[in-house]
Amino acid sequence: MEKLQTKTPRNALQPPVPDEPASAQLWAPEKLLEISLQKLDSTKKDLEKNWTSQLASVGASLGVILGLGSLISKRMFEAPGYENILYLILPLINFYLFMRFGGLLSAFSSARFAAEKMVKSYYQKAELEKLDLHQIPEPSIFFETNSYFEYYHNLATNWGTFAYLLLVPIILALNNVTSIYMLFKFFDQKVWAYVVITVYVLPIALLYINYYAANKKRPFAYTNEKFNFILFAYAVIFGLGVLLLSWALFHGVSFSLKPSVTG
Repeated sequence: MEKLQTKTPRNALQPPVPDEPASAQLWAPEKLLEISLQKLDSTKKDLEKNWTSQLASVGASLGVILGLGSLISKRMFEAPGYENILYLILPLINFYLFMRFGGLLSAFSSARFAAEKMVKSYYQKAELEKLDLHQIPEPSIFFETNSYFEYYHNLATNWGTFAYLLLVPIILALNNVTSIYMLFKFFDQKVWAYVVITVYVLPIALLYINYYAANKKRPFAYTNEKFNFILFAYAVIFGLGVLLLSWALFHGVSFSLKPSVTG
């Protein structure tokens, strides 16, 4: 009686066999490296786009608070008279951009560190195989980007770079402070103002907590056992936010606002 032949199912994680060129291409280090670098470029573009929009929105918020509402209204709505509604619209825009920013920065960091790890592993393998590496570029040329946020992922830092990195927590503080101030002025009745601001601030606090939980162990610039740059940035955001908001509400900017929209 002829013996039945059975095929043992092959685990998908096992190395590809020679008769599967498509699988072989997928698992090839060069292909994985190419995918990783494409992901890095894609996340960098999304992050830069969000950051540019956030700078514009925060700038518009400051402009409205400082009395340029009519000019910004003409720019946004092609007509004056919508200054008051900007006190509600801009905080919502600021919140959306801030909410997206944390996720985009996390995605960029994941892609950036993954690309660095893969490139360095590829070079180490080439060294073990005694390949000549003198005629090819340094590994960093493949995974370092021209993004402003690259400096947070580069360990070659100095005091000048440290000061440069403070721009992000400063802009985030301005995002949060201008939004809170504008909502406070839009909802003229204090009880409603505090309720709305509480509802507005709670998800922002949760977003800060979630970002730290997801990224606290990543090797960002200046981060070591005794210092964590994320927590330091949070301290800058909170301290600057309290200072600016206190000044605006009690000493400085105090424009009267009646929430009405005229065409």
